[in-house]
Amino acid sequence: MDWVKIAGYFGLLCILIAVLAQVIAAVVPNYHKLEQSEAILRWSIFLWNYAAVVTGIYLKQKTGQLYEIFVGLLAGALCLVPWLTLPTVLLYFFRAFAKLSRINGGLPF
Repeated sequence: MDWVKIAGYFGLLCILIAVLAQVIAAVVPNYHKLEQSEAILRWSIFLWNYAAVVTGIYLKQKTGQLYEIFVGLLAGALCLVPWLTLPTVLLYFFRAFAKLSRINGGLPF
């Protein structure tokens, strides 16, 4: 396993989600009257949820194991609990990227 590459993918994913959450929080109308920082956190939780589910589907396609979809759905559901988001994200995505690094052609670069 190439831990440098795995950590790089995770870091890139964190940066992408942080930027997207800030842009979405600035563009989408704030009907809940949340502070800007609360809106960013709210959207980042939704984006982590989406990323976990999509990663589960991608892992299923690469490995052929159906339970990867269920693990992705479980990780996505746990991401919706605000205090569980960060531990779930750390565990699930490092596991997913480690699994993909073992597969030939699993990680694009």
